[in-house]
Amino acid sequence: MANQYQSSKLCEALYTKCEDQMDQLQVLRLPSMAKFNACFLQCNQSYGKECVRPSKTIYEQRMVKVGINKLSSFRS
Repeated sequence: MANQYQSSKLCEALYTKCEDQMDQLQVLRLPSMAKFNACFLQCNQSYGKECVRPSKTIYEQRMVKVGINKLSSFRS
């Protein structure tokens, strides 16, 4: 049970950090698809390295959903 809690806490912190970074990109005058892609790639890499089981799968799915939702604000 402690492992589940620690995993969830770590993954949630990474998720929140990535979501905040994507939110900051949205407020730019001219949102850039390249910047969004770089931010999203960085978030996925940090998840791959730092977010651990058992919560990893759940937060990976949440990250994909937030990425898709925020993608509509960016232009190439």
